[in-house]
Amino acid sequence: MRDFFFLSAVLLFAVRCGGLSAPLKRECFVTANGLPCIRYFDGGTNGQRVLLIHGTFHDGRCWDEYWMPELAARGFEPWAVSLRGTQQAGGSEQQKKVRLGEHVDDVAAILASSQRQRGEPWVIVAHSFGGPVAMELLRLFPEHIQGVALLCSVPPTGNVAMTWRTVRRSLREAWLITRGFALKTAATNVADARALFFHKSQVTDANLSKFVSWFAENSKSSLDLRDFQKNLPALTWQNQDRAFLASKKRLVVGAANDLIVDDVAVKETAAFLEAEDAVVLPDAPHDLMLDPDAWRPALDVITTWITSQ
Repeated sequence: MRDFFFLSAVLLFAVRCGGLSAPLKRECFVTANGLPCIRYFDGGTNGQRVLLIHGTFHDGRCWDEYWMPELAARGFEPWAVSLRGTQQAGGSEQQKKVRLGEHVDDVAAILASSQRQRGEPWVIVAHSFGGPVAMELLRLFPEHIQGVALLCSVPPTGNVAMTWRTVRRSLREAWLITRGFALKTAATNVADARALFFHKSQVTDANLSKFVSWFAENSKSSLDLRDFQKNLPALTWQNQDRAFLASKKRLVVGAANDLIVDDVAVKETAAFLEAEDAVVLPDAPHDLMLDPDAWRPALDVITTWITSQ
């Protein structure tokens, strides 16, 4: 019996350390252009690759918590990138402001290099401020992309009009959003993080504290908003031939309890991409990756959309 337990321990150690093949493999690596990535894959199959792009105060870990293991278990090959400016990418030590174009160029390099290796276009899933990055990638590099899904995305016209709608709706909510992002209290204050990212959510205090610690790490650098307003998708797409959209899958998902991205913005994004009517998840907050109740319904919508004709 003692030999049995010893052998079991040796086998478990070998699997965890890569000595034996495990059904699903998780890999952390740094891309050629210096971005940390997480990848799940099955050594025996070539599942559809899905590139996951995070938004403000988040990094690749937000997808690793729930989404990536489940995507891999369903036969996909998910990749999550930590964008320039996050703590994972060393951004707080290198630059305080990051331009939208820098995010686009960084992710495009990943798409291009990996497609050369496998010759298959990607599905991109982007959340919040990751949405404009995905829209620009679709415009500039359609040959690398077969579909784009946007979750609670900042709309193509940016967040100014959305902010004014919030002011007219509720001064309290407008001040919460302003201090949460402009003053970065959502990255340091658990109550503000809960209110903004997990409105009406059942996220536990322990998990929320962990997530806020990630937000704090990623709050030292920020998107250059002046540059962002000059390079909004609504502007860069003005002279764009949209015929290529017909060959691309597009999906826009909103959340009924989202205090940040309202239903007008969700509909605007769907119309901009000439997508079908947006899917709005009931009882779901802004953070569709980390919310304990919303992540699975959101992922179900995504996987059904990817596999549909």
